[in-house]
Amino acid sequence: MRNNRHPEELGLLRTGYITCGICGSNMFVLYPSAKERQEKQWRKPRYVCQQRDGGTDFIHNHRTQIYLPNIEQAVRETIIQSVSQPLVIRKRIEELLESYKKNIDTESVKETLSGITASMKNLYKLAEHATTDETIADLATRMNQLENQKRQAEAMLADLEDEEELFAEVEKQLRKFEQWTEQVRPFLADPSYTPSYEELRLAVQILGIHATVYPSKGDYPFRYKIEVRVPQIVRGIVRTASSLAWMFSSHG
Repeated sequence: MRNNRHPEELGLLRTGYITCGICGSNMFVLYPSAKERQEKQWRKPRYVCQQRDGGTDFIHNHRTQIYLPNIEQAVRETIIQSVSQPLVIRKRIEELLESYKKNIDTESVKETLSGITASMKNLYKLAEHATTDETIADLATRMNQLENQKRQAEAMLADLEDEEELFAEVEKQLRKFEQWTEQVRPFLADPSYTPSYEELRLAVQILGIHATVYPSKGDYPFRYKIEVRVPQIVRGIVRTASSLAWMFSSHG
């Protein structure tokens, strides 16, 4: 932000909050040159996705754009609507988190790890009394399998122990969200109030607002769509929890 030459037109949706409906790429803000502004050819910044990869298909050869003020006015309206119902959003996020907390049991992983350790000790004892090459080879194969399982269980346990801290961070973000909505709700609903860029950007990040844009010409489902998705901090926790649940079901 410090190096941006357009501090008044940074773009609320920059860095991942607006994507092209054709290829799914992040759109960037394109500013008119001084000459273009002077000649009034193009005076507004635009979000743009331009693909010219040499391919013949439309995915690799298209241009999607929309004027920044147009899409961001719609974003502000979405923020105002969302801020008016914070409990609904909190309930939605909590339900999503709960769905991924299931079947993640630290104690069960510890028991599994303990069982693997006991099995390895038994194999050591058997190896001491092995008398044939075939028996020794079988025991070595089994030992390697147990060592792999032990490493996986230890890694899983470390991730599970980090999970509590991760979910605590989610709760922190939710409390921050609730406090923020209480503070700004009376102002955002007032048409005479002009929120700062920082206030609106925070709203975009906390609410998880995302815009998808299609070209202005063509047979597309919509010109643009604005969604209130799960905030990025929550998406990261969900991915972690989902991965842990899968690992446990696969190795438990």
